[in-house]
Amino acid sequence: MHVYISMLNNLFYYLGSSYKIYDMKFNNYLPINLSDFLANKLHLTTMLSIQELSIPKMLKKQNCMLISPTGSGKTLCFVLPSLVNMHYTLPNLQVLIIVPSHELAKQICDVYSQFKELYSNLTINN
Repeated sequence: MHVYISMLNNLFYYLGSSYKIYDMKFNNYLPINLSDFLANKLHLTTMLSIQELSIPKMLKKQNCMLISPTGSGKTLCFVLPSLVNMHYTLPNLQVLIIVPSHELAKQICDVYSQFKELYSNLTINN
């Protein structure tokens, strides 16, 4: 996946406050190996509201801005589409995430690290 900077035209903006669980399943949008990994290893099968609204758009590479409380599932909103869209045979940088604190960077790296079992070429630098 090529990382690029663009103006936020056609922006999808979601301001979420609920942790409501919908009936939308991860396997409706993600490759079977990834949705099986989520279900079997991480015990995740159903999307939270912010995930249901954003993941399909991010998989289509649409710009999104997500604002939601801590613990509402935002991290998986960008981690999962980035895992799907990466080209694992290319050695160059494909995803750059900029965060305001070392603690948040560590948390995001920990989430990505959970997928190294599934994607052996995945390299994460903090």
